[in-house]
Amino acid sequence: MRANEFITESVSYYISQIPALQWKPVSRSVWMTIQDEGLDEEQDAFDPENWSMATLQVTPDDATGLKSFDDDAVNKFNSFDIELKDRYPGLVDLIDYDRGVVIIVKNNLMVNEAPLQSYDTMGDFNKPGPFKGPDKKLVPHPTNILKTQRFLEQTPYDFRLFFSNISGTGKYSEYGPVDAAKLQEIFGDEIAQKIIAGSEDAITVVFVGNAGDSKVPMTPWIMSHRFGHAIQAGVRKNRQWSTWGEAEKHFFSQVNSMLEEYYGKATQRRGGFQSASTMQNDLTPEYNALFNAIGTQRSSRNNEIRRPYEFLYELFAQYLGTGKVTLKPLPTNLGYGRKVWGNPTRYLNMKPEYRNNEDAKEAAEILGRDMEYMFDDVLSSSVGKIFVM
Repeated sequence: MRANEFITESVSYYISQIPALQWKPVSRSVWMTIQDEGLDEEQDAFDPENWSMATLQVTPDDATGLKSFDDDAVNKFNSFDIELKDRYPGLVDLIDYDRGVVIIVKNNLMVNEAPLQSYDTMGDFNKPGPFKGPDKKLVPHPTNILKTQRFLEQTPYDFRLFFSNISGTGKYSEYGPVDAAKLQEIFGDEIAQKIIAGSEDAITVVFVGNAGDSKVPMTPWIMSHRFGHAIQAGVRKNRQWSTWGEAEKHFFSQVNSMLEEYYGKATQRRGGFQSASTMQNDLTPEYNALFNAIGTQRSSRNNEIRRPYEFLYELFAQYLGTGKVTLKPLPTNLGYGRKVWGNPTRYLNMKPEYRNNEDAKEAAEILGRDMEYMFDDVLSSSVGKIFVM
C-alpha cells in the first residue's frame, strides 16, 4: 500500500469516529488551549459552556508517531484536520504531542453539523445475534460509518442510528415507531435511556438485524430503504392519517392515471367504485415493468423490481442519498411478462396521440418532483420519533 493511500485510509478511520464521540464539558486545560489558539474569538464563543470536548481514539502507532513528531503521523493528522473542518464546521482538533493525544472540541453555537449525529452499535458483533454473515463486520466498520455520513449529507434532518446485535431483539424487526415503555421492554432501561437521550430534535432509527434483506449487505442505501419500511409499519398499525400514507396515495394515484391515460390500462373497479389512489393487485406486472423502466436507481437498472411497493422504498432511499427523486421519461413501448423464444409476451404501448406529447414526456419528471416534496414531509414528521427496524 502506498503511503498516501495509507494516510487516506487512516483519515477515514478517524473521521468515522466523529458521530460516536462522547461529548463532555471542556476541562480547564482545554479551555485555556482554546483561548491560547484564539478559537474563542475566531468562532465568537467566549464562554467555556459554549464548548464541548471528546477524545479521539488514536492507534498506539499513531500516538507514538505524534510523540516523536514522525512525518507520516504529522502529515496524517494535517490531512485529518483539513477533512474535519470541511465536513464538520465548528469542530477543531487539538493535538497534545507530549502525550500523543488528540482532543476534538465542538463549538455548541454552531448548528451546521453533519446530519449523522450518532452511529452506535449495541451488543457484541463477534457473537451470535440478529445481524448475520457479512453484516457483523460491515455494520461496525469505520468505512461503512463514513459512507453513511456521506450518504446523508444531502438531507437537512439530523439522524441517530443504532444497531443492536443483542440476542432476542431481532424479533422486533420492522416494528415501527415506539414509545419509551416499548423501548424499555425491548432493550432494558439503561439502553433505552441511551437511545432516548438526544432524540427530541433528530430522527432515530434502531436496526435490530437485516432480516428483510438478508442477502443484501447493510449499506447506507439499505438502511434508508429499510427506514421506509419502519415508517410504513407504523402506518399499518395505527391506520391513521400520515405523511407516508399521503405520499403513497399520491404516488399510486399518479401512476394509475399514467397507465390509464397514456397506455389504456384501466385501474381495477369494484362495485362501480374506482380506487384510483391505491396499488391495484391486478396491475402488478405492469407496475413492475414500468418501475424498472423509469427508475434510475440500481434495482431498476437491473430489472430487480418485482414488488411494486419496493419501488417506493427505493425512491425514498434515493431521496435520502441525493436529495432528489430522478425518473426517466415514460417509455413509448415496453415489453414485459414471461418470455417465449426470448421475446416478451406482453406489451405496454403508449397511445399514438401521446408519443410526441410534451405532457407525456414530462409526466414522470413531475411525479419525481412531487415525491421530493412529499418525502420531505415524511422526514419532517419523523423528527423526534424513534423507529425500531
